[in-house]
Amino acid sequence: PPSHTRARKLQLPCWCGELIPTPSNLGRQGAPLPCVMARPASSSEATSSTSRGMLRALRREEFQQQHRPNVTVIGQPLGFCLGAVKTYATGIRSSKNTRLREPLVRMLCEMARAVQPEFAFTSIQVNKNFASGLHVDAGNLGPSLIICVGAYSGGELYVDGVGRLDVHDRWQMFDGNVPHLTCPFEGERYCVVYFSNQSYDLMSFEDVEYLRGLGFSWPRPGLHKGNYGRKRPRLCAAAERLPPELSSCICQRSEE
Repeated sequence: PPSHTRARKLQLPCWCGELIPTPSNLGRQGAPLPCVMARPASSSEATSSTSRGMLRALRREEFQQQHRPNVTVIGQPLGFCLGAVKTYATGIRSSKNTRLREPLVRMLCEMARAVQPEFAFTSIQVNKNFASGLHVDAGNLGPSLIICVGAYSGGELYVDGVGRLDVHDRWQMFDGNVPHLTCPFEGERYCVVYFSNQSYDLMSFEDVEYLRGLGFSWPRPGLHKGNYGRKRPRLCAAAERLPPELSSCICQRSEE
């Protein structure tokens, strides 16, 4: 069977809504974080309608170059982050792009809540025509929800230990703290990733209320990410396990 089919079977317990006590969903005190696999929309027509609406909206947006050496193989990615962002200079706050793109934010939040009402998220990363190299999302609290739209071929999400996930017009859940990458693709590809910043509890009350008002589904207080171990050894081990056809998908930062 296709590799993405095998990957889904490996994650079958999460489809049933169980809380699996693994490093991907254990809190610092051993309390499991919510880890519910994304389920398909109620019908293929609903999924298609959502994808078309998302694609129309994203085609109208202006994308900016982002400096993200930890995920970049070559060139500069085009994208922006909506919702909570964290910088060394300002700490965690709502991003400037959130205020500039409020209609888009409301639409994307509504789509995610419709397909996965129980999934909590503080942030949305939107990428255009960008294939991320092997990396981990070290600032993420836990699970991420992803969907990609556009006229493209290839472009599956590869997750170490799981395999390829078909994300083309499909909602999928994965743990961004586990090494992952974008498989090579051709064509026009927009990628939307929903996640929670691990520092969400440090955000000001005003910013939290602002993002809640736009439709972000805020995590309950007091959640902490589990101990995944050091990033570099995990990336090196994952790189050794890459299929031969993906061996070139390694970030420059990962090789330093």
